[in-house]
Amino acid sequence: MVNAYPDAFTVHVPLRSEGAAIVAARGYLQVGFSTVRQRVNIALTPGPDAVATWTWKTRGRTVSPYTPITLTLQARTADGPWITLPALSLVYEDNRFPWRERRSAHVVVRWYAGDDAFGETILALAEATVARVSADVALRVPRPLVMLVYASPEDFFSWHAVRTEWVGGQAFPDLGVAAEIIPPDSPRRWLREVVPHEMTHLLLAQAMKSPIGEPPAWLVEGLAQHYEVAPADLDRIHAALREEGALPLGIMRSPPGQRAEEARRWYDQARSMTEYLLRRHGKQALARYM
Repeated sequence: MVNAYPDAFTVHVPLRSEGAAIVAARGYLQVGFSTVRQRVNIALTPGPDAVATWTWKTRGRTVSPYTPITLTLQARTADGPWITLPALSLVYEDNRFPWRERRSAHVVVRWYAGDDAFGETILALAEATVARVSADVALRVPRPLVMLVYASPEDFFSWHAVRTEWVGGQAFPDLGVAAEIIPPDSPRRWLREVVPHEMTHLLLAQAMKSPIGEPPAWLVEGLAQHYEVAPADLDRIHAALREEGALPLGIMRSPPGQRAEEARRWYDQARSMTEYLLRRHGKQALARYM
């Protein structure tokens, strides 16, 4: 296995036949915890002792670090049928940094800059978010959720196809992984915003997973802001909305664009709309909706 994250991931599998030479191989890939399998090309060095090689080229794509993948190979000899080999369970991770790790019942935190206390602080904030959200909504967390802490924007955006300056973290709910930009000397307020925010995204994905649709983006982001520990300045948000005017609901259905000011306005309105619903209808209505 050759992990060249974020550019490529290569797997070499030796194959042996006691009879005729191995002449063909094919593969099927599952990314994350999806049950969907896609056919992938397998390069083969044929012979009684063959080598099957698969390469996942990811340069220029945004592929989350810590992505679990399952590769199933099939091979056949010159005179035999296709034989399915045991599936390979692998993890495509960012191996460029000396990661440290702390675990709890629901969360795995990985970081490479900062001391033990830094990692434990992030773990405590993440676990507290699990408790807060679980108190409002029935949740089942089938596997630990992973939080990857990057020490700089440069490290974080090095595996992104597009750099968006106002982004401080990103969740990959289908994978149960969130990545965040948190330098060790970050203000306490930033930790109290970004850690609960991204953890909430992962938790809500567990609660609202449906094959027939997704909740609107403004509600998902509004709830992620609601569960932040850092207090929101709702007076400032409402004053800005009165001055600038409300965005049309159609615009609120999709995440904001690249400009920081547009994103600020979009997130402010998402927070205001969500807080209004919670005040008007209560968290029991939120639980029923989920």
